[in-house]
Amino acid sequence: MDDTKNPSALDYLIREEDDDCRYKTRESIVELMFASHDTTSSALCSCLMHLGRNPRVLEKIRQEIGPEDLDDVITLRDIERYKYVNDVVKEVLRLTPPVGAGYRKVLKSFEIEVGVAIWPSENNYLSL
Repeated sequence: MDDTKNPSALDYLIREEDDDCRYKTRESIVELMFASHDTTSSALCSCLMHLGRNPRVLEKIRQEIGPEDLDDVITLRDIERYKYVNDVVKEVLRLTPPVGAGYRKVLKSFEIEVGVAIWPSENNYLSL
């Protein structure tokens, strides 16, 4: 590990000695990278779709940002100033979330509440 007082989880994972663990770690990192890419591109497409269907909202966003900022690179700090833009993005994510749900396959039977048992099967998945 490096000399920092607060190493990241990635620091620990990269320095793992066990080959099997290193392989699983690498696979998890690749999966997270692709999952984040897919959800980001899906969210951006949804945002563009909704803005295309709502030209008044797009015009209000242009007014909030202003003509001088439209040609510049917008930073994260800049985005925090734009309340309407943030509200629009949140509404787009609420209306069309990039991930519908998280599902896990049932591997072992268990009870959710008294008398309601969940059993493993080919088609038994739980939404998280």
